[in-house]
Amino acid sequence: MTTYRGQKGSRYVLGKRIGHGGEGDVFEIEGQPGLVAKLYSDRKFRHLASVVADPRQYLKNKIECMLRSPIDGYTANQAGKRILTVAWPQDILLDGLGRFVGFTMPAVSSKYSIHTAYRVKERPLLFRHFTWKSSIAIAYNLASAVAYLHNLGIVIGDFNSNNILVDEHGIVTLIDADSFNIRDAGTGRVYKCMVGVPEVLAPELQGKDLAERGSAFSKESDCFSLAVHIFCAIMENYHPFGSDAHASKLTSSGANPVAARIAEGACPYVSTSSEPGQAGAPDIRMLPHDIRDLIDRAFTYTERTAERRDTLSNRPSASEWMGALARLYASSMCTCGTDTSHVYLRSYGHCPWCDVASVSMRPTPVHSGTPTPVRLIPNRFTSPPSSSSPSSVVGTPYTRRRMRCGIRRNSSGGGWSSLTKREPRGLWVACMLVGVASGPLLTWPLLNVRVVTGMDINCLERLVVLSVVGLTVGCIIAHHAQDRYQKADRAWPWLFLSLLSPVLVYVGLVTVSMRTPLTPILCGLVGAAVALLVYNLRCGN
Repeated sequence: MTTYRGQKGSRYVLGKRIGHGGEGDVFEIEGQPGLVAKLYSDRKFRHLASVVADPRQYLKNKIECMLRSPIDGYTANQAGKRILTVAWPQDILLDGLGRFVGFTMPAVSSKYSIHTAYRVKERPLLFRHFTWKSSIAIAYNLASAVAYLHNLGIVIGDFNSNNILVDEHGIVTLIDADSFNIRDAGTGRVYKCMVGVPEVLAPELQGKDLAERGSAFSKESDCFSLAVHIFCAIMENYHPFGSDAHASKLTSSGANPVAARIAEGACPYVSTSSEPGQAGAPDIRMLPHDIRDLIDRAFTYTERTAERRDTLSNRPSASEWMGALARLYASSMCTCGTDTSHVYLRSYGHCPWCDVASVSMRPTPVHSGTPTPVRLIPNRFTSPPSSSSPSSVVGTPYTRRRMRCGIRRNSSGGGWSSLTKREPRGLWVACMLVGVASGPLLTWPLLNVRVVTGMDINCLERLVVLSVVGLTVGCIIAHHAQDRYQKADRAWPWLFLSLLSPVLVYVGLVTVSMRTPLTPILCGLVGAAVALLVYNLRCGN
């Protein structure tokens, strides 16, 4: 048995090894079941030697800095039970020669990473009963853990999935806190996070040496990584920047295709993208508007705008994700009449999981092997609270509503196909046609109306004026309604907005002065040109 001493002379007798990783090993501590010891490997020190002069002293200083700013690491759930949110260092470990070798931290009960919850094949290892609501609750608890740390001014940095553990109740615990991006409040020195996983790394950090001073992690980079994890959780492990072209070529190197797409801002699931999502992925329209709005804010950018301050600040915070996920969890849900493990929003109208249920038609998702369907019973999770602390999700069952699935076959007649994102062209065409029709519709009712100047306009002139103005109004309506139209569960209610064109034209012509017949025509043509330009910029058509 090996004995180490702590910062204030405490003695720690190590028991059996319970974990092994690239940085070192984790051991039980005899007589202290709530604590474990992490001992760094020589490989860890050798790797760090290329960055700092004295890696052992550097790590000792970082852990001591964290000990000078201790956090509880535990938060209370709705039932008042304390749950571990982050495994924060509790003491340093010195060997018999007084050398720093590691630290102690709270013991984490779960040994499963959050990937276990993402992957269909692995879920039965941890969850006996799993539904989409389980995924929502886990995503909420992850956002809650991040919000807890951000409220304390702590930046995570390496948002590696292996550093996020989840237990059978959906409780999320962040480990490897020693890799966090830590700032010494006394000296202002920053102990940088020097590692990251390309698949969740923010675009402003892609392709950079993370050990360099200019590649600083931030709360904004954390928020990007959080958005990726939440997307994977609620979209059946499909990556927001995944594509069928590279799904089978994924590597863990810094040059992998997912990293390239993140750097370019090539997310097929944002409203402004014309690229279809991965075949086999759930339909993005199954998510409510507020969730899709947050996805748009997190992933709508280009390679040119990725590092702009407004792009970074527009990313949704962990607290915003908590609110949206809590509302999603509390929304009215249906249970599929074909498979009781399929739970979905009632407003969506049919089961999205049956749409993608054919294993043969599903490609390998970005993070896992080919999933296989598992017949499960709906989980019994309670609605997450609105507080900022993480919550246990075990509790009373939710109310179930049954609805028979409406399953759609693909055009080839075999297998199932998820729906692609709705194109905005239909809304634009409807608004423009109704706008142009405003001329014939309103010419005769307004035939006897005199303009302010006292001059009458003949019928043909009036028809041209009203048609051009109506076209302009229709383009303006389509421009402002396009985003909601794309995200709406049903298209036809939004198409009725086109009927506002003649109403607005009528009101405008009655209330706005027209001094000559030429003025409104020119204004209408300019307005139509501007509206069409905006359409081309937004839609890429």
